[in-house]
Amino acid sequence: MTSLNIFSKIFNNLCPQCLKGKVFEHFLQMNENCPHCSYLIQKGSGYFVISWFINYILSSLVIMPVFLVLILVGTSYFLMIAVPLLILILLQPFMIRFSRLLWIHLDYNLAQSKKSP
Repeated sequence: MTSLNIFSKIFNNLCPQCLKGKVFEHFLQMNENCPHCSYLIQKGSGYFVISWFINYILSSLVIMPVFLVLILVGTSYFLMIAVPLLILILLQPFMIRFSRLLWIHLDYNLAQSKKSP
């Protein structure tokens, strides 16, 4: 499976098992099970902790270039804090959704690769 296939499945909000059901029912409301194949999406408390780390890494990758450009341009300290903070606040709902979908697909694919000899 290529990375392009994985990302297209993530961006299309598809279940990692059947690739037909939707993981998120609404923008930030997840289904407990896949509506198509009943794959358990929400596996219990603590399952999405790794998605928090993914979100942190992705947020850092987005914010650091913005912050560095603001430093190089020589803006005020207020703008150096306010602009990246505003970008983070606006992007977080999308980043949360993406990081959860990425984690669900990574976890499923890792589990499948352990099962196959």
